[in-house]
Amino acid sequence: MLARRADGGVTLGDGFGDVSPTSKDRWRVESRGTGRADSRGDGNDDDSDTESVSAGNPGGERGVFVGLIRVVGAGIVEALENLFSGTGGDDGRKTEITVDENGERTTTRSTHGKSISKAMTKEIRRKSMKMRSLKARKDAIIKFNTQPKLAIEYLREHGGMLCNPREFAEWIYEFIESLSKKKIGEFLGKADEYNCNVLVSFLQFHDFAGLKLDDGLRQLLRTFRLPGEAQMIDRILEKFAERFSQCNPTSFRCEDGAYVLAFSIIMLNTDLHNKSIPEHKKMKLEEFIRNNRGIDDGQDPPEEMLIRIYNGIKDEEILMNESDMYESDVVTFIAPHKAGWLDKKGKGTITKWKRHWFVLADSCLYYFLKPTDDDPRCIIPLDNTRVGRGDGRLEIKLTSADGGIMKTAKNLEDGRMEIGDRKEFILRAASSEDREAWVNVLQSNMNRSPVARAVAKKQMVDNIVKGIEDALPPIELPPPKAQGGMRKRGENS
Repeated sequence: MLARRADGGVTLGDGFGDVSPTSKDRWRVESRGTGRADSRGDGNDDDSDTESVSAGNPGGERGVFVGLIRVVGAGIVEALENLFSGTGGDDGRKTEITVDENGERTTTRSTHGKSISKAMTKEIRRKSMKMRSLKARKDAIIKFNTQPKLAIEYLREHGGMLCNPREFAEWIYEFIESLSKKKIGEFLGKADEYNCNVLVSFLQFHDFAGLKLDDGLRQLLRTFRLPGEAQMIDRILEKFAERFSQCNPTSFRCEDGAYVLAFSIIMLNTDLHNKSIPEHKKMKLEEFIRNNRGIDDGQDPPEEMLIRIYNGIKDEEILMNESDMYESDVVTFIAPHKAGWLDKKGKGTITKWKRHWFVLADSCLYYFLKPTDDDPRCIIPLDNTRVGRGDGRLEIKLTSADGGIMKTAKNLEDGRMEIGDRKEFILRAASSEDREAWVNVLQSNMNRSPVARAVAKKQMVDNIVKGIEDALPPIELPPPKAQGGMRKRGENS
């Protein structure tokens, strides 16, 4: 609120400062902070910027407002000029702005004070580069899932990375949930020196301290799929044995003992759980113990350890996560947000449930008749969709947010796509834990959809604008000295 003071000056209100007469035709403008950071960023309220203004003949209160309005207008123009020229301007220096009767202004800056405009510009550029670098690192995921070599080149060019083995291994570990587990295994198993060094660095991110050898293998093989080529398996297990021995120096007499036993465990796991091998031909405990005699620097591993390993592998196969076991060769379905079996309720009056393999990727829910199918049976975009818990204990309910028909497309047996007419989908999980996991990941993917992001961005901008409008105090102008109708000559008159 504007208030006239006894000395003839004007108080502009909280956070805006004062205008004081210093001579017949000069005014002193002081802007005071109210908890906001000043030009040096220290947030002190007692720091003020002072401007000395000439506004012609003030002419009393009207002169104050003429001068004030011209100063404010000049300041806005200057701020915009500084913003687009990149020179800053709020650098803590004293500025004298002279405005003549025609509204022309001249600006004189004092030389004292420390300018931080360059530092601010540098910080903005640094943060911008960091954001672009992070985006490039995420964009490289698709390239890796297509061909890992393309990801390396892309990260070097756009991601601000040198992509030495350590750096690339760290990138793989950071984004491992979104990467193809098959491609990771094939890349780490290659014989090239670079690939081998990436494998060594990648294993450094795994801590096997205090684990049994078979438990360490289980932990490792949840992060990628072991390639089918024997030489690749050999290279991976050799480096695994080295890392395991570093973490557990007293478990084996030599690294070769850990390596041979690790290879033996993989062979046992394949033999016991391969359905094509008849039961009477599967490896027996005695054979497993015999195969591992003398492997540890000429000594036999403890028999009780071999018995425990054999029974553990027999009871529980070394497996990847279920969603990674059936990885598709189609890039869209590689490393999905979630995948697994769900029952889907039919549309008829008679309750009929069918089991399907569901895949959640890129804010779309797909379901397949079998995990090995290349094409989905149905596509359910999550735009304009509500996800919640159904009436049953294990049920998941998907409905249209506006109560209308859901956007779906069904792949018919003859290859044609049919637009769906369903208002809801009722799904059923195998357990309450699985139901909660699906509900949470579906709801989080709704926020990732392009439509949801656009709506959220518009709401954010609207809130910012409203906050600025609410924060500005109202300005009361003095009553007019005169009012009435007048003619204005046009430009072409």
